[in-house]
Amino acid sequence: MHEDSKAGVSRRDFILGSTKIGTTAVVINYLGTDLSMAKAKENIIGQPSGAPEAWGQDLNKVPFRYDGLAKVMGQKLYAFDIRAKDLKGWPLDEERAVILRANDANKVFEGIDSKKIKKELGVDRLVSSPDLEKAGIKPDGFFTSSVMAQIGKDPQFLGQPVGLAYFSDTERFLDVRPRLADISSYLKFGASTKSESAKAYGTSRIVRYTDDKGQELFSYAKDGSFRPPWQSPNLNGSNNARASYYAEKIKKDLNGNKWQLVEGKFGTQSVDPVFMEAEGGLAWYDPDKRELHMTLGTQSPLDDAEGCLKMLAKAKSIKIDRVVVNTCYPGGGFGGRDHSEFPLYLCLAAIFNPGKSIRVVHSRFDQFQAGLKRHAAQIKTKLAVDKQGKFQAFHTDMTLDGGGQNNYSFAVQNVGGRNASSGYAFPRSWVDSQAKPSIGVPAGSMRGFGSLQAAFAMECLVDEAAEKLKIDPIDLRMKNIITDPQAVHTGTVPLFRINSDLLLEKARQTSLWKNRDRDKKNRSKGDTLYGVGVALAVKSYGKNPGDTCLSTVMIDADGKLSMHTNSVDMGNGTATTLPQSLSGPLGRHADQIKMGVSSEFEALKLYSKRARSQEDQDKFAKDPRWVPFKAMSTAASAGAYQMRHACIQAAEVLLKHGLWPAALSIWQKTPEQLPWRKDQIRWEDGALSVPGQVKIPLKTLAAQAHKKGLVTGAMVHTYYRAGWTTARYSIEGQDQELKADALALRHGKGEDFKVLTRSEVNYPPMSHFDKGADLYTPYAVVAAVEVNRKSGKVKVVGGETFLDCGQVVNKDIVEGQMHGAWAMGIGQTLFEDSPKHEGGPGQGGWNLHRYMVPRARDVAVESVKFNIVSGPVQDPPKGMAEVVLNAVPPAIVNAIAHATGKRFRQLPIQPKKILESLS
Repeated sequence: MHEDSKAGVSRRDFILGSTKIGTTAVVINYLGTDLSMAKAKENIIGQPSGAPEAWGQDLNKVPFRYDGLAKVMGQKLYAFDIRAKDLKGWPLDEERAVILRANDANKVFEGIDSKKIKKELGVDRLVSSPDLEKAGIKPDGFFTSSVMAQIGKDPQFLGQPVGLAYFSDTERFLDVRPRLADISSYLKFGASTKSESAKAYGTSRIVRYTDDKGQELFSYAKDGSFRPPWQSPNLNGSNNARASYYAEKIKKDLNGNKWQLVEGKFGTQSVDPVFMEAEGGLAWYDPDKRELHMTLGTQSPLDDAEGCLKMLAKAKSIKIDRVVVNTCYPGGGFGGRDHSEFPLYLCLAAIFNPGKSIRVVHSRFDQFQAGLKRHAAQIKTKLAVDKQGKFQAFHTDMTLDGGGQNNYSFAVQNVGGRNASSGYAFPRSWVDSQAKPSIGVPAGSMRGFGSLQAAFAMECLVDEAAEKLKIDPIDLRMKNIITDPQAVHTGTVPLFRINSDLLLEKARQTSLWKNRDRDKKNRSKGDTLYGVGVALAVKSYGKNPGDTCLSTVMIDADGKLSMHTNSVDMGNGTATTLPQSLSGPLGRHADQIKMGVSSEFEALKLYSKRARSQEDQDKFAKDPRWVPFKAMSTAASAGAYQMRHACIQAAEVLLKHGLWPAALSIWQKTPEQLPWRKDQIRWEDGALSVPGQVKIPLKTLAAQAHKKGLVTGAMVHTYYRAGWTTARYSIEGQDQELKADALALRHGKGEDFKVLTRSEVNYPPMSHFDKGADLYTPYAVVAAVEVNRKSGKVKVVGGETFLDCGQVVNKDIVEGQMHGAWAMGIGQTLFEDSPKHEGGPGQGGWNLHRYMVPRARDVAVESVKFNIVSGPVQDPPKGMAEVVLNAVPPAIVNAIAHATGKRFRQLPIQPKKILESLS
């Protein structure tokens, strides 16, 4: 049995372990078990919170993933597996609930045939929109659409919930569960309606123009932001009008110069994340104590709690004083569970059936019907190249299908536009991007975040330009890549050099590329056509502007290190790599990590209020407890650089103000006799080593720090906006600057963290919002394919990839991301497809029997090689989980073009398209 935060909690612990949303206390409870202390025969619940014993054998290298042993042992890691009996204090009376969904969005919804569904399926109770309206329940904040389809109106999208059905009889539920896959006979619809155009979820424009001498005349980063509606062109007008002026100037340049123009209309399909586990969870509402408990897997636990509370804010008789969220592993996702609507329905299921543990059953069929999708896209791109092969201008117009709910569409279209240049330098650039609503399943922040769609179009056009100019495709790319200190097309100069040239040179030397024409001639025989293609992708990482990271690093008297963070491992391996971040400052990895933690960081006593101007920021920052954002959801490949930074900041405070004074006392030295010098500190076999002094094992230092009441824990809040926030603190009588805007310390054996008041703080200027991303990672792919003339099937038969991700924390994790992205990219290019609207997953009945994904035989497991390339300067670790996907589809498409002589611009490229092109 696992004890959640509710059971046996004292008033003191309650206050310390809670955050506030409005007047409601919110506890984000890490649902985990110390696997190193558990026996295999025990019923182990939740995420592992203690590293397996094998991790202690090598302090620098870990033998396997932190959560790997727990998974193979059958530990209950996912909310899908957990039952009420596993959670101490929860009612054992567990009922099941199912979300009923609309399979038609073009007719007026007239309600559920409650008598029929109760009689035929044994439903005990139904909750639908009239019940919500009567109770005063309405979404607010991030979720602004109707929670359930309203009677007398069209459903907003296919798969929109129309009701919750409860089942108290387990056997009856299991008997009728298959029939719930098609509930059309229980839903009542009226006449067909006329669709109306709706306002875009988000619209962006990025324009940059430099003159012949390279002087920047206009850019988003230099001149500042502007928003739609777009104004008439005016060189002397507002930024908006000036952007329109230079956009028109680029249009004239494209048509009025003797440049080689290549252009095309490209399309990408709606794609499902195909989680390892479908969403699922348990909820329990205790009306007497006015408490709501939820157990679920999520990327954004605090945001989920906030969404539920805002939905209930105006409820007439439902009052909640405390919310406890037990966080579980999400089972992968890469964005697919970032602000999912599922927690809202988990909350509602408990609210309308109080006093019982309610498990919302969500099968893979349900996940396909309702889970967030990758945005389908239509991209028009025009590229201009001069006779020397230098890129002169490009214009991209990208439209994303956001489905029926504005999840992260407003941001995805913007990030897609900001990454539209694919790592090339352009003196003139103009990108328009937007996300529009439809009746499709809502799309969200799936891996790539809009940049995959943009990279596909640009990389295919670059190959077309090379063909027309009769230039080797790698040579053309090498002529035009961004090099230090060139700006990307937003006008922002990247913080670290983008080493695309190193990767392309490596790609050029592969046998696949060097011999591609010879091999094409030799291997294209009979019905087989052979080809090799290349692609480059450069992707920003982090949520800049606005990366907010929290970390706590502690050491016990036995020298065991523990780490708590608001980050969630969503398949990116941070449960493994973040503990390893302590190896530098503290000589070994963390022995314990708790992820998705939020409540304990209330010890920092922070509050946030949105600053809308530099004047606002300067005013708010005078309050030492103010921060721009308190926390963020896990996203944007931010683990390697941003989250790791927070962990290291905390660890270095622990080292300097806890372990170093402990060492001085053991050596019997004063700070004057042996001043702190970070550059002289080394860790050798788990012992602190300083020239001229006896080595001291970490365990000995920890015992001394606890004995003397020195710093034994540090908690930090960090913020990045195209630069780290810095602040000054008086720590143990020493004035010190940290790249952190909040700090709390724990001493000796004390369990309480005490917040320190910063004396000054320097937030990056508000103008950095317009700089956007300044952190980028490059990736190059060479892919080989065989195309069968008779069947039209395309088979990937080989490949080699090259990545520069800065310092590598864990090579196995990096390579694992590359392997997974290779398979995912092949799926996006050749296999995965589903209609966006009618006939698609939104109408139900879809699973892996209809949605085709690549298998091992399809991904050239034995003939693809993944390479990690080190730059001339070893940069810090860079986010890379998204970029390694983006280059795969265009490399395959370019290989197909090399094999067949035909260009394909719409994904996926399935046999029918091949046969039509070759006929």
